[in-house]
Amino acid sequence: MKTIKANLANVMRAGLALIIGGASICAQQATSPATVPPSPVAQSANDGRVPLSAVALTTTTDAQVRLAATLRDTNLAGASDAPARGIRFIVENQGQSFITFVAGRVSFYDTAGVRCGSGLFTVSAFAAGERAETDAPGLRLTCAPVMWRIAVTQLVSNASTATNNATDTATNTATQTSAGINATVNVAPVIVFISRDGKFYVGGIEVTKAELNARLATLLSAKPAGERIVRIDADAETNYGLVLEVADAARMGGASQIQFGEQPNN
Repeated sequence: MKTIKANLANVMRAGLALIIGGASICAQQATSPATVPPSPVAQSANDGRVPLSAVALTTTTDAQVRLAATLRDTNLAGASDAPARGIRFIVENQGQSFITFVAGRVSFYDTAGVRCGSGLFTVSAFAAGERAETDAPGLRLTCAPVMWRIAVTQLVSNASTATNNATDTATNTATQTSAGINATVNVAPVIVFISRDGKFYVGGIEVTKAELNARLATLLSAKPAGERIVRIDADAETNYGLVLEVADAARMGGASQIQFGEQPNN
């Protein structure tokens, strides 16, 4: 009888140990942190976005032109009710071709990866290896950004007329007929940008309203009659009356076609 009682006591002690051990395991599982997949925003961007202190790079689709940009000031901050402007940066022509004209877009992103500022920049007569300081006149920065990027939207160079478009494509095509054969050629328009504060930029060069007509007439007269195209880009908050004034100046200057575009205000 004593042996049976001893064996029964051992069995009860073993069962109790198993119960305590199981409870301990459950408690550990309950307190162990869950595995959370990394946020997509935290992963490195593969669309050209880099930290503000890094060099932003972009190339055209034919890889003949390569631009590199660095910010003059990386301590940037703005707000929706008090946007930052006048952000300057240096662009370098790292390609081998002389660039007659290049237009591009610079964009900024906040900690959540949301774009909070974007604007158009232009550089004319850009030699290989040359560096130029510029800005994006229509840009309004509404956050404290942590990332930025640049992208070429239009290019006229000695090597070719090309476009690269991460977000925009600005290729204008004209079809000519000769001896019954259709040939398609790329035609680079004269670009007029009107900033939100009413400034005019023709081919990347700021002009006054008084100089606008003469500047357009000079540039258009240098082109064949069928290629006298003017594209008017304006900040989204620009007075539309200024757009009409530029359109009238383009027609008076001999434009064969007028195109309109709008730059986003953020």
